[in-house]
Amino acid sequence: MASKKYFISFVLTAMLLTSIPAQGGAAAATALVLDSSVKYAGDAVNMSGTSSFNEVVVKVVRPDGTILYMNIVKVTQGKYQDHFTLPADAASGIYTVITGQGSTDDSVANSTFTVKSKSDGGGHETPGSGPSGSGSGSDSIPSKPPVVDHSLPSVIVTDKSITTAIPTTAMSSTKVKENGTVISNVTVDQGALTRAFQALNGYANEKGKDLIIAMTVPRETGGTKIELPVPALMEGQRVAPTAMLSIQAGVQAIEMPIQAVDVPQLEKSLGAAASDLMLVVSTQSLPGLFTPSERQEMTSVGTVLLSDPAAYSVFVAAKGKQAKLDRFDDRLVRQTLTLSSKVDARSVTIVAIDPKTHELRFVPAVFQTTADGGTIATFKGRPEQLYMLISSRRTFADTAGHWAQSAIEHLASKQIVHGNEQLMFNPSGQITRAEFTALLVRSLGVQSSSTQPYAFKDVQVGDWYADAVQTASALGLVDGLKDGRFQPQAPVTREQMAVMMDRALKHLHARPQASQLDLSNRYDDMSDISGWAKDAMEMLVEEKLIKGVSAERIAPKRATTRAEAVLHLERFLQYAKLIQG
Repeated sequence: MASKKYFISFVLTAMLLTSIPAQGGAAAATALVLDSSVKYAGDAVNMSGTSSFNEVVVKVVRPDGTILYMNIVKVTQGKYQDHFTLPADAASGIYTVITGQGSTDDSVANSTFTVKSKSDGGGHETPGSGPSGSGSGSDSIPSKPPVVDHSLPSVIVTDKSITTAIPTTAMSSTKVKENGTVISNVTVDQGALTRAFQALNGYANEKGKDLIIAMTVPRETGGTKIELPVPALMEGQRVAPTAMLSIQAGVQAIEMPIQAVDVPQLEKSLGAAASDLMLVVSTQSLPGLFTPSERQEMTSVGTVLLSDPAAYSVFVAAKGKQAKLDRFDDRLVRQTLTLSSKVDARSVTIVAIDPKTHELRFVPAVFQTTADGGTIATFKGRPEQLYMLISSRRTFADTAGHWAQSAIEHLASKQIVHGNEQLMFNPSGQITRAEFTALLVRSLGVQSSSTQPYAFKDVQVGDWYADAVQTASALGLVDGLKDGRFQPQAPVTREQMAVMMDRALKHLHARPQASQLDLSNRYDDMSDISGWAKDAMEMLVEEKLIKGVSAERIAPKRATTRAEAVLHLERFLQYAKLIQG
């Protein structure tokens, strides 16, 4: 999947800011009416108005300036209607509703309503929110039935992607209580999803651009379950086989390739016809995952949780049975988490959470500031893996004023490097082959685990580095000696480090073309470089990922210090675009 800087919120904002001529060339005009100027958390908000456009974009902005809701609404005979439900935890304050297209005063209308807390007086209970509804298995108010619209939806084309959207009027939603928490259960209309794929049909052969069907679905505290009819996905596989579903549920979003749905295999495993299959994408938040003592421990080392732990799962259901997608479970899928504020990319990171130990693992991510001052964190992850956003500022007593202090603290904040129990880093100490291997595996965001016998006879079960070394071996990052040993406690030399980094770039498909640099013209000791390390050393020097210890010497056989290793890893991560800053 091609890398892209494209997000659903940007798509809808672009539609709102892009002027589309009205019918007949007349000046476009849009008006907006709200059903009430005062609302409470959990209330429905009904919006209506008139417009000379064929469709309008509806955007609702929270008091803090972040976007709560966006939708594309069809205009019929000059009129439009839309509605959504305020979250149960909606903040008090003034919300702004903006509708229309373009940026002129007559083409965009806006109005405001105030959300009050029930303690302000006049509060009321929505069905299922009072004491009598607290024990029910399903609380909610179903949304309006999907509106049938047989025309094809609009398509937005950029230099990176081609996108159409599923309007909320094509979704039915209810609140359901599962495992003691309330979630949104959303079903997407089969006809609307089919027409969205058909709208992309004419663009299916445009190379280098992602085909995206975007949908923004309601989300409750516990998460969202989205049901998508498989027959519509089959039509998508026929007319736009490379298309992806991009699902935004609150602050969490995922992209799913429709090719991952193997319909014949699923029909066989579930004993059901394709017409009965429903693809289910479930997002889940676990705000209570960490114990108070775990949270206190994080705070003590400068770690702040910026989002709740969240995960998603994907399966197909039919006749009371479920089946996972074999093509999907091992696939890294693009995900985003959204914050309402701007962050420092050096101190903020996405982490994966071990479900048993709750240990945190670095995940490569890109952070982008949005037009409204928020932040979107984009990363790739697997289904059922818990992820969250944290901020961390780690310091060590023995690195203050050190030439590598910035790099050490940067990678410490990313959960890649650690100090000892005395909060010391020992920057001048030599780093071992086992230690550098563990750092490199962490830098890739790869989980260190193995079910295969260990590859080296001097790496044993129970060694703290055993899984990291085995993972590195499986990825082709490390080799042992001819006698089958790895020598984990031996210092890693500069040329060994270079070869491991070179192989990591190959693993990431980020290695440049063969180097044209001749080190004999650069360093006096180039003859000291081992034959097996020459290509790697030349490439890393040419790309400025490794530098000489002086103007004359590259020192390939010299042992690497912990500070040097971290500095080189920081350059590697930035070069491979796994971190920023």
